[in-house]
Amino acid sequence: YYYEEEKNFSIKNAEILVENSFGKMGIDIVDTPGMNDINTAREEVTLNYIPKSDAAIVVCSAIHPLSKSEMDFIKSQLVDQQITKLFVAVNYSDTLRTETARQSMFELFQEKLSDIVPKDRIFLVSARDALKYKRQLAGDTYKKPVKSYEKTGFDKFEEQVLNYLANDRGNIKLQRYSSMFLTILNEIADVTLEHRKNAIMLSKEQLEE
Repeated sequence: YYYEEEKNFSIKNAEILVENSFGKMGIDIVDTPGMNDINTAREEVTLNYIPKSDAAIVVCSAIHPLSKSEMDFIKSQLVDQQITKLFVAVNYSDTLRTETARQSMFELFQEKLSDIVPKDRIFLVSARDALKYKRQLAGDTYKKPVKSYEKTGFDKFEEQVLNYLANDRGNIKLQRYSSMFLTILNEIADVTLEHRKNAIMLSKEQLEE
């Protein structure tokens, strides 16, 4: 995207083609800008994608776990938009040196997100180690190699996300719009006659949605 305030930034979009299980199933993964960007226009890119999404993967940090802005984003943007299928990937799990530290971090996220995300959709992962492991398979060598993909946490994370996108997203999408429809019906039923007249004046685009 091109923004007037950034004269030296002229890239419209970038497409990365990778042969993997997601792509073979026709699944599009959109990596949007973060919500703490100083450029509000880039935040708008993220907000515009949310209503179109079947699921959302929220990437958090084990170093700075769940800031206020992240919690606000999850509650006000994802939950309010009826994005009911949320996955939380807690990155930098490689900085947690002991199993006790890992368990404590998991419990922290579970507690803060208990009313939003089930614990089986919260994953401790190490993106760095996962990438390193795949590079090892391609022939790269490291002084401290990653012994297994399972240790990165990405095996279970990918399995859960892929299983949902392959088998459940149709039902979840219907549930999402059903929930939105019932919400609208309840709102119409509770308002005055004047508000009901306003509801009839919805635009063609709103009616189609």
